Amino acid sequence: MISGAVFGGGLIASGMTDPNKVKGFLDFFGNWDPTLMFVLGIAVGIYLVAAKIARLMLKTRPKLPFVWLEPERMTPRFFVGSILFGIGWGLMGLCPGPALMSLGGLSGDAGLFFLVMLVSIWLTDTILKRLG
Repeated sequence: MISGAVFGGGLIASGMTDPNKVKGFLDFFGNWDPTLMFVLGIAVGIYLVAAKIARLMLKTRPKLPFVWLEPERMTPRFFVGSILFGIGWGLMGLCPGPALMSLGGLSGDAGLFFLVMLVSIWLTDTILKRLG
């Protein structure tokens, strides 16, 4: 619960819940707003430090109940999903985490986005189950 609150606070503080801020970051050939690059840089930095600590802990304390997962194979489904996610993020300026945070502000756009996202997840799951 605490990590969720920290994550949500970070989304709000960084401007990731503001679709116009995100769209400005993605507008490379127009009025580009590079400020979210700092958010990306900080997130990557934190990940690199945490990954290094986790690897050291596995070497020094091999009995810890921690499993280092190998990356999954990148299938066509992965690439199609990534492309659709990117298109939706670019069009709306929201991805699932910030959309969920924006629901707290009773934003109609965020509500519509979240509803369409849930329907899309259900529809995709239904289609993939039928395809086998």
